[in-house]
Amino acid sequence: MFDKDGGHGMIFTGLDGELYLTLHCPNNQPDERPAFFRIEETEESVKIKKIIKNKEKIINKKY
Repeated sequence: MFDKDGGHGMIFTGLDGELYLTLHCPNNQPDERPAFFRIEETEESVKIKKIIKNKEKIINKKY
């Protein structure tokens, strides 16, 4: 689901009833920052629906 440099992923249900994935990226100190993704669960998989925080500057950065 997330193929970049990140860690300690957790899936939770937000107060709005939506599912979210949160993790930190990148995996090197002191650059670690939280990232949040709205996700969708189907019978076959879980996929990212929307990036909520820390968009392109962290997620698309080359490590």
